[in-house]
Amino acid sequence: MKNKLITFLLVLMLIGVVITGWANQNEPVDEAPDFPGGRPIEFWVGAAAGTAQDLWCRSLAEEMKKYLDTSIVVVNKPGAGGFISFNQFMNVKPDGYTIISITLAMAGTRLNPSAPQEITWDDFALLGSMINDPGSLFIRPNDDRFHDFDSLIEYAKNNELTASITTVGSDDDLPLYYLNQKYGTKFTPVVTSGGTTQSLSDLMGGHVDLISNNIGPFVNATKEGQTKALCVYSEERYDLALEVPTFVEITGDDSFTIGNTRGVAISKDCPQPIINKMRAAFEYALEQDGLKERYKAQGMLLNHRTPEEFYQLFVKTDAMVNQYKSMLGW
Repeated sequence: MKNKLITFLLVLMLIGVVITGWANQNEPVDEAPDFPGGRPIEFWVGAAAGTAQDLWCRSLAEEMKKYLDTSIVVVNKPGAGGFISFNQFMNVKPDGYTIISITLAMAGTRLNPSAPQEITWDDFALLGSMINDPGSLFIRPNDDRFHDFDSLIEYAKNNELTASITTVGSDDDLPLYYLNQKYGTKFTPVVTSGGTTQSLSDLMGGHVDLISNNIGPFVNATKEGQTKALCVYSEERYDLALEVPTFVEITGDDSFTIGNTRGVAISKDCPQPIINKMRAAFEYALEQDGLKERYKAQGMLLNHRTPEEFYQLFVKTDAMVNQYKSMLGW
């Protein structure tokens, strides 16, 4: 009887070892346990402090640092559509202690022949994207010349109108050329360097006739009655601005959707275990309710894409920009 009991206990112990081993096999393995080792990580942002892009990155950093158990310091490096930071980033030590914000809007800047960039998307290891922000058009709510998309288009067929954009060849700029081509409108883009705040100020002050930008940064301004959004260039309405119809709904044209997808990258020459750990930290951050709520308060919806999905968006955006080269004068 005693021998049977001992045998039974040994079998139970063996089963426990097997189950534990199986469970550990399915847990993610930290391939870089000594990284970052308490050393701060710099998060470069190609926009000025206080801009929408800066705020989104700071919110993300707050969650990523919990996973990495270290501080993440946001370093603002505005200028040249983000490429001042990109060109400097190419010279950083590939040790994982520097990451950088990256957006689809940079495709136009990269391909602009007046300031050609040799950087390609293959020069980075993408962590993924966290925001997809559809394009939109905004007017003054009290503008008596037009009040909706259709009346804007009719007016712009016979009258030149200026539209605030952020960057030549970006997702703010291309819709204007698409409308000019499709409807014979006379929209002229005007680059505004001061971000969302400056664009809004220029619109309210009558310095431009409308804004061509992403819906997210203007959700709160629209709800407060400072602007009126006429459409979104997406397949579905934007959840934080459901009153704004899609371009497809208004026109029946489902061939044109555009927006800015925003994400984070690291040097492609970093050791793979460190890249994997940073991707895990990025994904952890996106799962946190605190980040979702902060983005929502800023007018943004969290929308995660894997590194490969994000990369394919860059390829698609490059192709779109190339289609409009002649209109852009390139």
